[in-house]
Amino acid sequence: MDYREHINNPLSKHFIDKIAENVFENPVDFHSLYKLIFDSSNKVAWRAAWTCHKISQKHPEWFSEKHFLELA
Repeated sequence: MDYREHINNPLSKHFIDKIAENVFENPVDFHSLYKLIFDSSNKVAWRAAWTCHKISQKHPEWFSEKHFLELA
């Protein structure tokens, strides 16, 4: 899935939940979505962070110490 394209479109909480669900079903996609937190578009970065926040609530173990240092 091209997460950047999807989160760059108009979104709602429901849509963010659907993206998170897709990552839950395809954990190998987590890194692709996480990298978008650092996208040059503030809108994409904020929405990727919002989705990663949802993911962290269900799978906090997917976030390593490196992730936390990058976000600090």
